Amino acid sequence: FAVWEDGFLYEIKKAVDEVEGLKIEVYAKEHSPPHFHLKKGMLNATFSIEGCKYLNGVISPRAAKLIEFWYMNGGREVVIAAWNSTRPADCPVGKFVERN
Repeated sequence: FAVWEDGFLYEIKKAVDEVEGLKIEVYAKEHSPPHFHLKKGMLNATFSIEGCKYLNGVISPRAAKLIEFWYMNGGREVVIAAWNSTRPADCPVGKFVERN
């Protein structure tokens, strides 16, 4: 997290996991749709929590495949839990809820 000099909370991010150096994070105050961030060097991209769809940013095809594999093999549940545990009361996007 980061705090401004005036004491107000600026940013909260939670490390979710790391896959071959790709850092997977969620931020507390976010916009729709529910998503997670990937960071490693020059790579910086976002993917939706629902379906692990690429949303935007810079990512290599190899890194995208790694994240898709991670998501399909247990990462989905991990990122949903991280997203839901970091939703503050004033977040414009609430908890992630499964669609039936």
